[in-house]
Amino acid sequence: MLREKSFYDKLVYVRYFIIFLGILITSYLIYVNNLSDTMLSCGNVGDCNKVQNSSYGFLLGVPVTFFGLVYFCFLAGLYSNYFIRKKFTSFNFMELIGFSTSLSAFIFSMFLTYIELFVINEICIWCISIAVLSMLIFIINLYSLIFVKKYV
Repeated sequence: MLREKSFYDKLVYVRYFIIFLGILITSYLIYVNNLSDTMLSCGNVGDCNKVQNSSYGFLLGVPVTFFGLVYFCFLAGLYSNYFIRKKFTSFNFMELIGFSTSLSAFIFSMFLTYIELFVINEICIWCISIAVLSMLIFIINLYSLIFVKKYV
């Protein structure tokens, strides 16, 4: 008899889809900004190139988008354990690591969004989309800890 998927099981797939989108967007930003001669396309929304090439677009001399790609790839590797084997001894620990990482990324992306809006005075739609994805992952991870695992 087939077991109906719980809400948490569905959230796992949603979270993985969001992580996949994050990998695609950060890969695009890295490619266009660092590996090609083309300019970032931001439409009529703002100036992505000004934001990406500002002093705030780099951390320790490395473009911030590289850290974003590392973040999303780390989460993809961390949560791939769910698909490989659904039950293992450190499941709660995995959720706690994912929550801590997503909290850090969410706070950092909110800081960068503040810098965009109030210091650089430009907006980058790609950066905002990464901030939204980070926020969604944080909310899903918070839900996982509080309501599913009773860890927090």
